[in-house]
Amino acid sequence: MVLEILDRSLYDEFERFVISHEGGSVTQSVLWHEVKGNWLSEVVVVRGEDGEIVAGVSILVRIFPFIKTSMLYAPRGPVCDLYDEDIMRKLQQGVDLAAKKHNAHIYKIDPEVLNLDAKFILLAQSMGFKRYFGGTGFETIQARFNYRLYLNGRSEDELFANLSQKTRYNVRVARKHGVEVRVGCMEELDDFSRLMAVTGERDGFSTRPKAYFERMLTALGGHVRLYMAYYDGEAVAGAITTNYAGKTCYIYGASSNEHRRVM
Repeated sequence: MVLEILDRSLYDEFERFVISHEGGSVTQSVLWHEVKGNWLSEVVVVRGEDGEIVAGVSILVRIFPFIKTSMLYAPRGPVCDLYDEDIMRKLQQGVDLAAKKHNAHIYKIDPEVLNLDAKFILLAQSMGFKRYFGGTGFETIQARFNYRLYLNGRSEDELFANLSQKTRYNVRVARKHGVEVRVGCMEELDDFSRLMAVTGERDGFSTRPKAYFERMLTALGGHVRLYMAYYDGEAVAGAITTNYAGKTCYIYGASSNEHRRVM
């Protein structure tokens, strides 16, 4: 195995690797670097004997100028067989080089593994990682708890039938009252940002500014969608989702305090 800190001219190769890997994530895409424009970035890969990438990790670098140090963060990384100790340790050697380059004091990862995955936890701890338990799940950079729905070739009607009775009822209420959901565009970010501010105030969490969502829609292109819901011509809800590496992720959602009865 050969370790390599990837030159930017080879980022397209890394992108092809990430989007085709079952552990790939939009936040490991090099496109995500443009979304996080106030961070620096590095990409570390491991190549097999044939020269092909077999493992990789995209790292965001947050500089703290006043204390002259930095934090390294691999959102939903690394992308590899997380149980292959040789590959994991080889990747870590590259991360250590990046840490030295940027004078980093900490390196954070949050791969998508089960909460009670003892095998991965033991391997990570043996490499020096400390597990963060947190509280309700929103204290970390990424949401600590995530739910997956495997489509398994099911139709929309079959998926709808698997929802709870209450959820099916709520969807029908929205349809009955003429709530329209459609794919939004950049011009509708004003409505979405306003709804996000309302939602954050209602539910007690900080929200992203409109400029952040603009960067997402611009940088991710066909891998991201804004959905907006309208009732009597008024924007009442919205969502931003990504579609990457075979997974559609519901990332941001917002809703008005008005017209709650139409679900």
